[in-house]
Amino acid sequence: MTASHSNLRKRLAHLERRLAEKARREKLTHCNCESVTIFMGASSEEFEAAMNLPCPAHGFRHLGKIVFTKFVDGDLDPPPDDPRLSELMALYQERLARHVLQELEDDSEEC
Repeated sequence: MTASHSNLRKRLAHLERRLAEKARREKLTHCNCESVTIFMGASSEEFEAAMNLPCPAHGFRHLGKIVFTKFVDGDLDPPPDDPRLSELMALYQERLARHVLQELEDDSEEC
């Protein structure tokens, strides 16, 4: 291979990296992942809808730190716990763990 071919290949590789980075940044502008998600008096249906909403950039939507709040009546009795909410939270944690493992596998394949 001549020096001009080598230089051309390097320039092409550099251009490909820049285009890939630009595409990645563009894709991230549509990200709807959260660093903290607060559910104020949320029902299990609201949480299920949020956890099933995909991220346009990543596929899996990361909800970040999840905070549930409950409102109490004037007599300070908290509303009863929603067992479905606990089940959904466990399901979300399983999905998150699978997603993280898949990302790690994908990253190791790129190297």
